Amino acid sequence: MGVTGLWKLIDSAGKQITLESLEGKIFAVDASILLNQAVKGMKDQPNAHLHILFLRICKLLTYKIKPIFVFDGAAPILKKQTIAARQKRREEAAEKAQSVSDRLKRKAVQRLAIDGALGSVSAAKSAKRTDNDLFELPPLPESHDVEEAESKDNYYELPIHSMLYSGDIDIQQVM
Repeated sequence: MGVTGLWKLIDSAGKQITLESLEGKIFAVDASILLNQAVKGMKDQPNAHLHILFLRICKLLTYKIKPIFVFDGAAPILKKQTIAARQKRREEAAEKAQSVSDRLKRKAVQRLAIDGALGSVSAAKSAKRTDNDLFELPPLPESHDVEEAESKDNYYELPIHSMLYSGDIDIQQVM
């Protein structure tokens, strides 16, 4: 949730420091933020929170920093209200999306039914149409003469000195 405008308020008093400057010190870490970042950053990974937590602990210990993880207690009333309002907005958006999806499906079915009843050309086209892959490449031009295609592009006509030389081939023997 955070405090709105907090960084603007304390920005002038803060300064950036390096991890090396914290060597030998005890460092408090907000565990809920750390775990939330881990879960959102690695959604498809099992036990992502443990993996990220382990890596962060290792990094802090590498710099000889002693981490202390702070876990929040129960959410305050204001935060509970904010969480409830967010959940309500999500549910309303999901209902609206489902409603729009249902309307689009009904319209598509109606259009197909009308076109089919009228026997229009568009109904025949839509019946024959297949869903092509968005990234389907166009067919290559038919060229049976490989040498003709190569000479057009000059693709293989590279000077010998432009090739990588590893030292295993005697250039005099190749020429």
